[in-house]
Amino acid sequence: MAGKEQNCYILDGTVTSLCMKMPANNMCMSVEVPKEFMILSGTLTTTNIIMANWQKSMWQDVMNRAARSLSSGPFRTNFMRASIKVN
Repeated sequence: MAGKEQNCYILDGTVTSLCMKMPANNMCMSVEVPKEFMILSGTLTTTNIIMANWQKSMWQDVMNRAARSLSSGPFRTNFMRASIKVN
């Protein structure tokens, strides 16, 4: 889907589904938001020797606080079901 314009349905400030135009009649068909747009992943790297030696449980606690902050801040409707997993 990359490179294509997408129209979306927004309910209470949250994208709930996409509107895919049908080529035959130019009508719109509602489809789920693809998983690739629902999941964010990344890597956090630190050079701080103290933080670098933190246990996994400590990092999970920090990331849980970040998720709570996202779900209660100005973009809360976009992160209301946010969860973070530390590998």
